[in-house]
Amino acid sequence: MENEKQKTKMNKMFMIPLFAILTIGVVFAAGFVVNTFTIQSDVYEAFGGIQYSIIGDAGNWDGTSNCSTVAESEWITLTGLIDVDGLFAGEGRMLCTRFNNLGEGNLDYTLSNEVVAGLGNSAECLYAFGENSVTGNVVGLGTAVDGYGFVVPMDATPVNDCQIEVSLIRG
Repeated sequence: MENEKQKTKMNKMFMIPLFAILTIGVVFAAGFVVNTFTIQSDVYEAFGGIQYSIIGDAGNWDGTSNCSTVAESEWITLTGLIDVDGLFAGEGRMLCTRFNNLGEGNLDYTLSNEVVAGLGNSAECLYAFGENSVTGNVVGLGTAVDGYGFVVPMDATPVNDCQIEVSLIRG
């Protein structure tokens, strides 16, 4: 019995220095910080100078004119709700956008439209105007000009006050 007590005492004597050595080893293994600093930065919106144009706004879109043919004076900045009157069945327009990439990295984009739901006429509006999109990539410090055309189907039901949300999405 006394022999077992001596073994336990001997084990404790070895354990205490072993834990001390391990603790010191862990402290030195973590390293010694010589210098540290913190960076604070912001993320800026890369797309700027966003403008739109609608080909065929003064008449029916011919189906071939594209956004590269838009004159400088026909580009406008749009926000909020814009009433563009209406179209007859069979008429079409081309929606164009032009914007700058203010950053140096190349960025993907999507230009799309969505018929706003909940107005009581969304099914008719969706059929008449559809939901369209076009995707592309604008190079760093470059300008993108893109768009898509649509034609109101011949059998579209006459409907008032369709709201179509147009979005330019980065990424």
